[in-house]
This record gives sequence, C-alpha cells and structure tokens, in this order.
Amino acid sequence: MLLLLLVGGLIGTACVVVYFLSSSTVPHPVYVYKPWGHEIIFAQYRSWLNWQGYVGKVLIIREGGELSLQYHRWKVETVYVYSGSMTMELWEDGKPNRYVMKAGDVQHIPRRMRHRMSAISDCVVVEASTNWLGDVVRLRDLYGRV
Repeated sequence: MLLLLLVGGLIGTACVVVYFLSSSTVPHPVYVYKPWGHEIIFAQYRSWLNWQGYVGKVLIIREGGELSLQYHRWKVETVYVYSGSMTMELWEDGKPNRYVMKAGDVQHIPRRMRHRMSAISDCVVVEASTNWLGDVVRLRDLYGRV
C-alpha cells in the first residue's frame, strides 16, 4: 500500500503523510476499571495535532460513585447521560454550581473548567472529547488518586 501511494506522486505522498500522522487506535473497545465503576473507550482518532483527534467513551458509574474534582489543561468534553441520574458539579468564578442530570441531558465542559460527576443512581454516560486522555489535573478524590 505504501508503495502504491508513493507512485501516485505528490498527492500520494500527502496521503502517506496523513496515514502516518493520523490513525484510529482502538480496533476493539478498551475497558478501563475505575474505583467508581469503569469506562469503555470505543473510539479514538489520533492526529499529530491532538485537538484534531477525538475520543469516544462510555462511563458506567455505580450508585454513590464519584469522579475526581478535576480540570483539563487542553481537553474539551461533552457528556450525555444515557441512563440513570447524577449530580454535575461545575465551578465558575471560584464557586461550585451543582445540578442533577438525568437521561437525555447534555453538558459541554470547556478546558480548564473544574468539574465532577457523582452518581445518584447507577448511570451510563457517553463522553465525546478531544484526544487528550492523560490531561487530568485532580484536585479532590474520594479514592486517594490526587
């Protein structure tokens, strides 16, 4: 395949560069166990510029489970509550705002916004984000991961 693209001239060479700089890296769902439940990474597209890539996750949060109070330097995410209910905590102007999210609710979380999700009942949350999986600054955590 590489040889055929190079024979194509300038356009083929550009395709080779794109092929090496961008790749889908989740051929099968990846299960990541967490103290509050687990997450399933079902899609990830990496580009040489992380903000051009994306990640798709499903978070399974057990009743009473709580994610860290955290923020991201670069990562931007949007969450959709597929089932169950949870409390979303978003910090603005140094103060927390808490509200209940239930099935069908959506929340966009911009970079640098402090946030936390806490499950009121077992819940399933779908998350779409930029491709910065390691960009987590934990501020508080029930499970000692700060």
